[in-house]
Amino acid sequence: TSVVVIYFYHDFVLYMESNQKQIAKKQNFNSFIKQLYQGYLKKRILAYHEDNLENINPDYAAVLSEYREGLLLFDLMQEKIWDAVKEDSLGLQKHYQENKRNYNWPKRVDATVISGSSKDIIEKAKQSLENETDIDTIKSELNKKGIQNIIVSSGKFTKEDKALPKEFIFKKGVSEIYNHNEAYHVVIVKEVLEASGKSFKDAKGRIISEYQEVVENNWITNLKSKYSVDINQKTLKKVKKALKK
Repeated sequence: TSVVVIYFYHDFVLYMESNQKQIAKKQNFNSFIKQLYQGYLKKRILAYHEDNLENINPDYAAVLSEYREGLLLFDLMQEKIWDAVKEDSLGLQKHYQENKRNYNWPKRVDATVISGSSKDIIEKAKQSLENETDIDTIKSELNKKGIQNIIVSSGKFTKEDKALPKEFIFKKGVSEIYNHNEAYHVVIVKEVLEASGKSFKDAKGRIISEYQEVVENNWITNLKSKYSVDINQKTLKKVKKALKK
């Protein structure tokens, strides 16, 4: 199928004005115009090809169509699912109350872990902890002259937390020195926290994720009840055959 594209002399004149510096000294005027025309023609052909690549290249058209459909689906999911769920505070609270038993904290310790590569340094840290020296003072005493001899991590840790040795005993106070992950550690446990249920705030990330899935499944079920899906079995067989190659 032939395609007719119309350009005007005025377009070529504008092109010449922007490219007139290309003329060489003593160059024949006619040859210069011919040279410019060939450049203009090439530029227009490439521009047309680029603008109509979707119609020329079936593979590119398929990729572009998939990309567009993906963007449309993303926008639809954002409107119908993600944003809708975040704004549905009553729905989130209801989901939390109905599934409250599934949101639990395991047994934890509120503790500070002091780690270092030198056992002697960690022994000094342990002694300071037993003397009830505060953590900031211990850090300033043991990390001197720009050398970081110890690393301090504070927070609530579970038994599976990598900061704690496997054999760590959940007990309030200063622990023994552990050799763990090619370093030495001492832990001061402020409090042992027994297993307990999570508050809505603590479980909110998981609640949103689960509720999004519920809303999405309900939405899909609703769509299926409204619209029937007709599968072209002949085309499906062709696609399966092509995928096996």
